Amino acid sequence: MEPYEIADLLDWNLALTIGEEKGTRRIHRLFYSHDDYQCFVAIQDDKTKTVVTLLPVDYYETLVAKVSQTCLDGAKRLVSDKPEVERTPAVVAEDVSTGDETEEVPNSFKVAGTFMNLQRKPRTVNLGSWPTAPYVGSFAKLLQDAEFFVQMQIKLTARIQPEEYLTGLLIRLGKKGKPVWVDINDDCLGEITPLLPR
Repeated sequence: MEPYEIADLLDWNLALTIGEEKGTRRIHRLFYSHDDYQCFVAIQDDKTKTVVTLLPVDYYETLVAKVSQTCLDGAKRLVSDKPEVERTPAVVAEDVSTGDETEEVPNSFKVAGTFMNLQRKPRTVNLGSWPTAPYVGSFAKLLQDAEFFVQMQIKLTARIQPEEYLTGLLIRLGKKGKPVWVDINDDCLGEITPLLPR
Protein backbone atom coordinates (compact mmCIF):
# COMPACT_ATOMS: atom_id res chain seq x y z
CA MET A 1 0.00 0.00 0.00
CA GLU A 2 1.06 3.54 -0.68
CA PRO A 3 1.42 5.91 2.32
CA TYR A 4 -1.51 8.06 1.12
CA GLU A 5 -3.73 4.94 0.95
CA ILE A 6 -2.87 4.08 4.56
CA ALA A 7 -3.56 7.69 5.58
CA ASP A 8 -6.95 7.53 3.81
CA LEU A 9 -7.89 4.30 5.63
CA LEU A 10 -7.00 5.81 8.99
CA ASP A 11 -8.60 9.19 8.24
CA TRP A 12 -11.85 7.52 7.17
CA ASN A 13 -11.83 5.36 10.29
CA LEU A 14 -11.52 2.11 8.34
CA ALA A 15 -9.37 0.65 11.12
CA LEU A 16 -10.11 -0.88 14.52
CA THR A 17 -8.55 0.54 17.68
CA ILE A 18 -7.10 -2.51 19.45
CA GLY A 19 -4.91 -0.92 22.11
CA GLU A 20 -3.20 2.12 23.54
CA GLU A 21 0.05 2.95 25.29
CA LYS A 22 -0.49 4.06 28.88
CA GLY A 23 0.95 7.47 29.67
CA THR A 24 1.08 8.50 25.99
CA ARG A 25 -1.41 9.53 23.33
CA ARG A 26 -0.45 6.58 21.11
CA ILE A 27 -3.17 4.23 19.97
CA HIS A 28 -2.88 0.94 18.08
CA ARG A 29 -5.12 0.68 15.01
CA LEU A 30 -5.62 -2.53 13.04
CA PHE A 31 -6.33 -2.27 9.30
CA TYR A 32 -6.46 -4.65 6.35
CA SER A 33 -4.44 -4.18 3.15
CA HIS A 34 -5.96 -5.70 0.01
CA ASP A 35 -2.64 -5.19 -1.78
CA ASP A 36 -0.78 -7.33 0.78
CA TYR A 37 -3.65 -9.70 1.71
CA GLN A 38 -3.00 -9.15 5.41
CA CYS A 39 -3.59 -6.90 8.38
CA PHE A 40 -1.19 -4.36 9.85
CA VAL A 41 -1.15 -2.31 13.04
CA ALA A 42 -0.56 1.43 12.85
CA ILE A 43 0.82 3.04 16.00
CA GLN A 44 -0.68 6.53 15.81
CA ASP A 45 -0.66 9.68 17.92
CA ASP A 46 -4.34 10.14 18.79
CA LYS A 47 -4.12 13.95 18.91
CA THR A 48 -1.94 14.82 15.90
CA LYS A 49 -2.91 11.69 13.89
CA THR A 50 0.79 11.16 13.05
CA VAL A 51 1.59 7.53 12.32
CA VAL A 52 4.65 6.61 14.39
CA THR A 53 5.16 3.15 12.90
CA LEU A 54 3.47 0.31 11.02
CA LEU A 55 3.83 -3.30 12.13
CA PRO A 56 2.76 -6.59 10.57
CA VAL A 57 0.36 -8.42 12.91
CA ASP A 58 2.79 -11.28 13.67
CA TYR A 59 5.47 -8.80 14.78
CA TYR A 60 2.91 -6.81 16.82
CA GLU A 61 1.84 -10.03 18.55
CA THR A 62 5.48 -10.75 19.45
CA LEU A 63 5.99 -7.26 20.90
CA VAL A 64 2.63 -6.31 22.38
CA ALA A 65 -0.33 -8.70 22.46
CA LYS A 66 -2.24 -11.34 20.54
CA VAL A 67 -4.77 -10.03 18.01
CA SER A 68 -7.99 -12.04 17.98
CA GLN A 69 -9.40 -13.57 14.80
CA THR A 70 -12.56 -11.52 15.43
CA CYS A 71 -10.52 -8.30 15.20
CA LEU A 72 -8.70 -9.50 12.06
CA ASP A 73 -12.03 -10.37 10.40
CA GLY A 74 -13.53 -7.04 11.50
CA ALA A 75 -10.64 -5.05 10.01
CA LYS A 76 -10.98 -6.90 6.71
CA ARG A 77 -14.75 -6.37 6.70
CA LEU A 78 -14.31 -2.60 7.18
CA VAL A 79 -12.57 -2.27 3.81
CA SER A 80 -14.27 -5.14 1.97
CA ASP A 81 -17.94 -4.43 2.55
CA LYS A 82 -19.88 -1.38 1.45
CA PRO A 83 -19.83 1.05 4.34
CA GLU A 84 -22.70 0.81 6.77
CA VAL A 85 -23.61 4.46 6.65
CA GLU A 86 -26.71 6.40 5.95
CA ARG A 87 -27.63 6.15 2.29
CA THR A 88 -29.14 9.11 0.53
CA PRO A 89 -30.67 9.62 -2.90
CA ALA A 90 -29.76 12.68 -4.95
CA VAL A 91 -32.93 14.45 -3.87
CA VAL A 92 -34.00 14.03 -0.27
CA ALA A 93 -37.12 15.35 1.35
CA GLU A 94 -35.47 15.78 4.74
CA ASP A 95 -31.87 16.76 5.08
CA VAL A 96 -29.57 14.43 7.02
CA SER A 97 -26.94 17.05 7.78
CA THR A 98 -28.34 18.83 10.80
CA GLY A 99 -29.85 17.77 14.06
CA ASP A 100 -29.80 20.89 16.16
CA GLU A 101 -30.28 24.15 14.28
CA THR A 102 -28.27 26.01 16.93
CA GLU A 103 -25.13 23.96 16.15
CA GLU A 104 -22.40 25.70 14.21
CA VAL A 105 -22.06 24.23 10.72
CA PRO A 106 -18.51 23.02 9.90
CA ASN A 107 -16.70 24.90 7.13
CA SER A 108 -16.46 21.95 4.76
CA PHE A 109 -17.77 18.61 3.62
CA LYS A 110 -15.11 15.87 3.60
CA VAL A 111 -15.38 13.74 0.46
CA ALA A 112 -13.96 10.32 -0.47
CA GLY A 113 -14.53 8.10 -3.49
CA THR A 114 -14.75 4.32 -3.42
CA PHE A 115 -13.52 2.32 -6.40
CA MET A 116 -13.92 -1.43 -7.01
CA ASN A 117 -11.60 -3.47 -9.19
CA LEU A 118 -12.44 -6.53 -11.26
CA GLN A 119 -11.50 -8.81 -8.35
CA ARG A 120 -14.16 -7.00 -6.26
CA LYS A 121 -11.57 -5.33 -4.01
CA PRO A 122 -12.65 -1.86 -2.91
CA ARG A 123 -10.31 1.12 -2.59
CA THR A 124 -11.30 4.37 -0.90
CA VAL A 125 -9.46 7.58 -1.78
CA ASN A 126 -9.64 10.97 -0.12
CA LEU A 127 -10.98 13.62 -2.52
CA GLY A 128 -10.49 16.52 -0.16
CA SER A 129 -12.94 19.11 1.09
CA TRP A 130 -15.86 21.05 -0.38
CA PRO A 131 -17.20 24.27 1.22
CA THR A 132 -20.47 24.07 3.15
CA ALA A 133 -21.32 27.79 3.05
CA PRO A 134 -23.23 27.79 -0.28
CA TYR A 135 -25.39 24.90 0.98
CA VAL A 136 -25.68 25.94 4.65
CA GLY A 137 -24.40 22.44 5.50
CA SER A 138 -27.24 20.74 3.59
CA PHE A 139 -26.47 17.40 1.90
CA ALA A 140 -29.63 17.75 -0.20
CA LYS A 141 -28.47 21.09 -1.64
CA LEU A 142 -24.94 19.77 -2.20
CA LEU A 143 -26.20 16.76 -4.15
CA GLN A 144 -28.24 19.02 -6.44
CA ASP A 145 -25.17 21.05 -7.41
CA ALA A 146 -23.85 19.99 -10.85
CA GLU A 147 -20.56 21.85 -10.28
CA PHE A 148 -19.79 19.63 -7.27
CA PHE A 149 -20.06 16.53 -9.46
CA VAL A 150 -18.00 18.12 -12.26
CA GLN A 151 -15.17 18.81 -9.79
CA MET A 152 -15.44 15.35 -8.22
CA GLN A 153 -15.30 13.83 -11.71
CA ILE A 154 -11.99 15.64 -12.35
CA LYS A 155 -10.54 14.39 -9.05
CA LEU A 156 -11.82 10.85 -9.54
CA THR A 157 -10.49 10.63 -13.10
CA ALA A 158 -7.03 11.52 -11.77
CA ARG A 159 -7.20 8.80 -9.07
CA ILE A 160 -8.82 5.87 -10.92
CA GLN A 161 -6.57 2.94 -11.80
CA PRO A 162 -6.89 0.54 -14.76
CA GLU A 163 -9.68 -2.02 -14.41
CA GLU A 164 -11.45 -0.08 -11.65
CA TYR A 165 -14.90 1.43 -11.55
CA LEU A 166 -16.46 3.94 -9.20
CA THR A 167 -19.07 2.63 -6.77
CA GLY A 168 -19.88 5.73 -4.75
CA LEU A 169 -18.93 8.71 -2.67
CA LEU A 170 -18.64 9.01 1.10
CA ILE A 171 -19.44 12.51 2.30
CA ARG A 172 -19.17 13.81 5.87
CA LEU A 173 -20.12 17.16 7.31
CA GLY A 174 -16.80 18.23 8.83
CA LYS A 175 -14.22 15.83 10.23
CA LYS A 176 -16.52 14.21 12.76
CA GLY A 177 -19.81 14.16 10.87
CA LYS A 178 -21.75 11.00 10.16
CA PRO A 179 -20.70 9.65 6.73
CA VAL A 180 -23.34 9.51 4.01
CA TRP A 181 -22.98 7.01 1.16
CA VAL A 182 -24.01 8.24 -2.31
CA ASP A 183 -24.35 5.54 -4.99
CA ILE A 184 -22.87 6.71 -8.27
CA ASN A 185 -23.78 5.83 -11.84
CA ASP A 186 -20.31 5.42 -13.37
CA ASP A 187 -20.04 5.36 -17.16
CA CYS A 188 -16.24 4.93 -17.10
CA LEU A 189 -16.14 8.35 -15.44
CA GLY A 190 -17.51 9.94 -18.60
CA GLU A 191 -20.15 11.54 -16.44
CA ILE A 192 -20.85 10.85 -12.78
CA THR A 193 -24.29 11.40 -11.43
CA PRO A 194 -25.94 10.22 -8.25
CA LEU A 195 -28.42 7.38 -8.68
CA LEU A 196 -31.96 8.64 -8.29
CA PRO A 197 -34.60 6.61 -6.48
CA ARG A 198 -37.00 4.85 -8.81
